[in-house]
Order: sequence, then structure tokens, then C-alpha cells
Amino acid sequence: MKTPRYLIWLAQKITHRLKKRNVSDAGPPVTMVRFTNRKAREAFYKARRQLRGAPNRIFINEDLTKSTADLFSQARQLVRGRMIHSTWTSSLVVYIKESANGPPKKVTLPGDLPRVHNT
Repeated sequence: MKTPRYLIWLAQKITHRLKKRNVSDAGPPVTMVRFTNRKAREAFYKARRQLRGAPNRIFINEDLTKSTADLFSQARQLVRGRMIHSTWTSSLVVYIKESANGPPKKVTLPGDLPRVHNT
């Protein structure tokens, strides 16, 4: 799969690499991208889907607030436990799908997540 040209252009123009924390850290250093406007940011995040299955394994993640990151972590735990089908973030908001064919549901508080029933 070929990386879209505009992703390469964005990466060359508005990124900078962060130093590795430890000498033992494997792989390339983390790269931060700062966007000049929301439209460019949304286009970039929408295009990241094209990178799935790429041989060089590129991961693009949003910089979430602590509370949103915690909420997303709880949702991922539910996916691992097979309590919900999937979870993702878009525009710094957590979404879940409770079933493969179900509609996406916006999650803003931990109480919005399905309850785990212990039997």
C-alpha cells in the first residue's frame, strides 16, 4: 500500500521528532504533528485509515486529555473482554459500537459505558 502524497507532505512540513526516553527504546522516535487548522487535522486523521495493514506499521493517535484517555482505556478493556464490539476516538471524543451492526454511541462519562454483569 502506498502512503498518500499529502500525508508525506504534511509529515515533512509540520512535524518534529521527540527524543527517545531511554537508549533501550526500540524503533523510531515518536513524532509530534501540530496542525494549523482543524480542517487539516480532520483530513489527516480521516486519512490514517489508509495506513491500516501497511508493511511499516505506522500508528497515528490523538493526543487525548487524561480523562478522555482513561475513558478510552476503559472502553478498550470492554472490547478485550468482548463486552462491546469496538471503540475509537474521533475529534477527541470516545465512541463505541456494542455490536457489529449496531450504531456508534458517543461516550462522555464512564456511566455511558455498558455495565459488566458478574454472574
